[in-house]
Amino acid sequence: MKFRNLFLFLLVADLRFALEKGKSSRDFKFIFENKSFTGRDKRKKEIERYTIESQYKYQLNKKNDLSIVIPYSHATLKTPGAVEDTLAGVKDVGVTHTMVTREARKGLYGVKWMFKLGLPLGKEQLSAGEDRVFQAMNETGQGFDKAPLGTGFNMGFDVEFSNLIGGNRKLDWIMGYTLQGNYSTLADQVSRKEPGDNMRLGFKNTLKRGKNRQYQWGITGNFTDKTNSYRQQAGAAIVSRLPNKMEYTFMGRAEMNLTPRLKKTFHFEYQQKDYFESLSSDGKYIITDQGDRIKFDWLYERKRNDRQTERFGIQTLFGEPNFNKSASGPAPLPNLGKDYDSRIEDIQLVYGHMNTINKYRKWYWNGSLGLTDDSRDYVVEAGLQFQF
Repeated sequence: MKFRNLFLFLLVADLRFALEKGKSSRDFKFIFENKSFTGRDKRKKEIERYTIESQYKYQLNKKNDLSIVIPYSHATLKTPGAVEDTLAGVKDVGVTHTMVTREARKGLYGVKWMFKLGLPLGKEQLSAGEDRVFQAMNETGQGFDKAPLGTGFNMGFDVEFSNLIGGNRKLDWIMGYTLQGNYSTLADQVSRKEPGDNMRLGFKNTLKRGKNRQYQWGITGNFTDKTNSYRQQAGAAIVSRLPNKMEYTFMGRAEMNLTPRLKKTFHFEYQQKDYFESLSSDGKYIITDQGDRIKFDWLYERKRNDRQTERFGIQTLFGEPNFNKSASGPAPLPNLGKDYDSRIEDIQLVYGHMNTINKYRKWYWNGSLGLTDDSRDYVVEAGLQFQF
């Protein structure tokens, strides 16, 4: 681990000497989340998690930039009458190189490449207590369902083609492919996960109406190859095979300047979900057909003065119940069929501030309050940006 950290430090430090001045930045973000809920075992639980994320953006020249994201997460699971469990550590580091090989002009397609690496610096093998925290995050629905710490070495690319039509319309096509590396999942046990590679295809249409209105709509499809998972328990092999899956998202967005200082944004998504695999701490692989989801945000942004901007509105997510298709592992196995406890009705009231200190410094804070049982109870976020 020391050599990995040294490598990252040397990479970050070396890039500082070959940049376009004033166009690179360092972003520091802190997020605290709290959620109380009743788990599948009908016991009251509470999760607290804070995440610290450092992002370095380097503008190497007019057509090339590099981004490095280093996240840290610390989550705690509290269950009455049980020992408090913790899941903490550095997550995998993300590196993205964006290269514009041709600018979009009237009658000429623009081409942009994105090369991505997921460096497996996070802890992969979870202890029984750490895995209980991870499984509890999955139970709460949206908000906590991102990878907790580490997975395998991932690498891939996206290529985006842009076409300008007239002066007000832009069409974007995107194609991407990611190789996802194998990794172990549990400590002190034989375990292995072989995630399938991922392919992405997308389209977006952007239309401007004068200076004050902009509309977007698009669709993105994600195809993931089959995933195999293996585990040994009490000398017996437990195997799970997740089939190929296809998920897509339809997006619509409208941005309107109501006044020179007030902007309204409406964002809508329909998410068609497919199979999902979870591994419980007692050795069960559960394959679930996830319910589809609808997300919409209604947000306002008001410029109070030249240095302060406030943001407020509502963010929502609604999801159908999941359907447990199959399970493998030691008895007793969970009930199959629809899990009505997995329905999502998440409504968040949002308010935040952006403050400009000077040409090179900005800071912000956001807070959200859950208005429904499925929401995270509250979320607090703050960040600082340095340009150099």
